[in-house]
Amino acid sequence: MPTLTDSGYQGAGIGICHPRRLPANPHPDDITRNKLLVGLRSVAERGNALLKKTWPTPQMITLDPARITEITAAALVLLNLQRGTRRSRW
Repeated sequence: MPTLTDSGYQGAGIGICHPRRLPANPHPDDITRNKLLVGLRSVAERGNALLKKTWPTPQMITLDPARITEITAAALVLLNLQRGTRRSRW
């Protein structure tokens, strides 16, 4: 499963998508790729920040990852309803 990470995970292996270090004259494809990865990660980072600020969460969760995903999705829906937004604006 592909995983979005920040640039600190360079060289982590297959399936880890991170922004590339750009040379002095970067190729436009590399610049676009980096912008897309950062944009995708920012949505998740914003969601995590809102969840952590709104509801305290335990530091260690020992549930099935699929179950955690369902709980997190439900929490984000509740957060959007609480904030009065109809759709995500992140």
